[in-house]
Amino acid sequence: MAHTIEKSVEIYLKVLSTGKDILQTITDNDLLAIEPEFHITLKIEFLSVKK
Repeated sequence: MAHTIEKSVEIYLKVLSTGKDILQTITDNDLLAIEPEFHITLKIEFLSVKK
């Protein structure tokens, strides 16, 4: 799992370094909306919004 996170950060930083806007993002509200469909419980302390 740590490798997946590291790879995701690497890709994100490469995209960020281009200076262009990031066109595809998922917001905290989007994550909360799909939470039941994936049968998961998100850790609220990692989100900007509260339930």
